[in-house]
Amino acid sequence: MQQAHLAKRADISTSTLSRILQGADPGLDASIRLAREVGADLIWLATGRGSPNAAASGYLSVPIYDVRLAAGVAAFADAAEVIGEMPFDRGLLRDIGRTTADGLAVFIAEGDSMHPKIADGARVLTDLKDVRLREGVFAFRTGDELRIKRLRRRLDGIEIISDNENYPPELVTGDAADDLAIIGKVLWTGTVV
Repeated sequence: MQQAHLAKRADISTSTLSRILQGADPGLDASIRLAREVGADLIWLATGRGSPNAAASGYLSVPIYDVRLAAGVAAFADAAEVIGEMPFDRGLLRDIGRTTADGLAVFIAEGDSMHPKIADGARVLTDLKDVRLREGVFAFRTGDELRIKRLRRRLDGIEIISDNENYPPELVTGDAADDLAIIGKVLWTGTVV
């Protein structure tokens, strides 16, 4: 692909692309745009470590969204935007019942109500295709609030449970229970120690 054409498609200047091709640090924003455009692994493009193609090296890339899910205090978002990708080992995905990255998304948890299972700032792998309400940890929306909690269906409504015992369970009933929309089931979480 011609440099000018690639620069235009990736929405970066030709001079920036030229400097990157000569070995300059691409920076995160340009790396994300270029990785998306040419199908390269973001980590490799930004750091030079790993493999240029994550899928070929036994990894699948999952999009990271700028949405933060409250695991404690309220969090609000107008729209979800992809801000990067996170590689997942194919073996790990197989262990959690997935063979492709289709329908998977990574969000960032905020708050401590799901501690110790999900730490504040943890990345949370979520299956956007698994929206059937049953007992488990889910990302969900109530009104404008995006949350991540343990859900349990009850005869009188839906129980919202925090893993941190400092937060009492909540029971939503009637219209509030009908308005609860599941975003997806949480499959995995990882955090910086």
